[in-house]
Amino acid sequence: MENREIKFRAKSNNIFVYGHYFNNHDFNNQDIIIGLEDKEDLSSVSEFIIDVKTLSQFTGFKDCNGVEVYEGDTLIDVDVTLEENVKLEDTKQQVYWCGKEGCWKLDNTFSQNKKEGWYLGKDLKDFRFKVSGNVYENAIS
Repeated sequence: MENREIKFRAKSNNIFVYGHYFNNHDFNNQDIIIGLEDKEDLSSVSEFIIDVKTLSQFTGFKDCNGVEVYEGDTLIDVDVTLEENVKLEDTKQQVYWCGKEGCWKLDNTFSQNKKEGWYLGKDLKDFRFKVSGNVYENAIS
């Protein structure tokens, strides 16, 4: 069995930080990301107080350019044939966790309400998707 990298991303002072999530509510009621720049050098640990509304987990997948895909990222199919008057930005689909099925999905609906979608792993294998943003910085309408 292959080990998965479990890590998170969230905004701290309006900038995304990456690392391990820690809920410190029992001590000082803070959510933090603990970042480790160099896994060999434990003195490189940094703590960031985060905006928990922007917390998202790494899916374990990468897009067609090798960019890590996180929950809440928006993806576009780089090979899609667009109809007249349709822009590539209009084809954005958000990544979400489907608790009912226990898997990462890509919302393929116009409403982007995370009620219906395709399996993220299969879509990334079958199509060329790239990360185009995320719902925390660029809301999907």
